[in-house]
Amino acid sequence: MEVYGREVHFARTVGSTCDIIELCPDENLDKMDDLFEGSLRSSQETAAKIMVIMHKAYEECEKYKNPDYIENPLTIKELFTLSEEAFQSLFREALNVWLGEKATILAEDIDKGKKNEKTS
Repeated sequence: MEVYGREVHFARTVGSTCDIIELCPDENLDKMDDLFEGSLRSSQETAAKIMVIMHKAYEECEKYKNPDYIENPLTIKELFTLSEEAFQSLFREALNVWLGEKATILAEDIDKGKKNEKTS
């Protein structure tokens, strides 16, 4: 999805999972759903934090693969300027990645590189 003229992608990495675990009650990932109980404001703040974490993970993966890549991370302030519809749509994309439906997986890239090295 495009946000203010740039494509925004998400990644679920070990690092982003650890950061999200820190948000969970008792740092227990099984309690992730508890993050969305309470007020709408609280739920939206949590959704924004998760999107920032997962977008940062994507940006870090891109920087790792290409040292010349210039990171452009999302901010909570930026996300809060979006319409409700755009915010929810973007969060659905992040959730799809979290659930593995459209994940950017660094390990696959590494495996492809190993295969290419072997066949070269």
